[in-house]
Amino acid sequence: VGLSGRDVVVLRNVSQSTAGLYKCEVLADYPSFEKDSEIRNMEVIEVPKHPPSLTLRKLQWKPDETLTANCTFPDVKPSPGFYWYINGDEIPTEFSHLDPPAQNGEYMNDPQNGGGKEPRRSLKFKTSTLSLKLYQSHFKRGQATLTCVTELTGLYHRSADVILTLPGIRAASPSQKLYGSVTSHLVKPSEGQILLALILVTMWLL
Repeated sequence: VGLSGRDVVVLRNVSQSTAGLYKCEVLADYPSFEKDSEIRNMEVIEVPKHPPSLTLRKLQWKPDETLTANCTFPDVKPSPGFYWYINGDEIPTEFSHLDPPAQNGEYMNDPQNGGGKEPRRSLKFKTSTLSLKLYQSHFKRGQATLTCVTELTGLYHRSADVILTLPGIRAASPSQKLYGSVTSHLVKPSEGQILLALILVTMWLL
């Protein structure tokens, strides 16, 4: 049964090409035939399907060394928020920079596939590179936790983390080596929520 009607328009299988200006027009009956219309912009939000991937060249670090790490994440619209943390404390943005998006067909290290390489031909990816000087205070009982987080408020929140250790401290488990462990918190809207959102958008257009 179609959900569109006289007062509601429901769009299915929307994509970025669906975004743009939408016009709602009302025409009065005889005898006035007065007409009124309003135009609104509709934005299509892409929710990433993959978590970020955290990579670094080693796991054991000494104080006064400069840690370099990369975090790769899906490049969607609107662009998700991105954050670095060490031991739960946010790292200022001045210590990282975003590289140009990877082109379609390039490979990304996928932590959920044991670090294997899997082609992502339908997506592009961004990489944030972190350069941070480490201090003794970063290591709690000889360990520090490095985390990268990407999020779209209310829709998507995923992170990847890895345990850094001082030399001589037992290394992290193999599943964390180089690629880190992935902690995922994905909020998936229900069909009812999607329908409500469409109704609200339609009411707003009217």
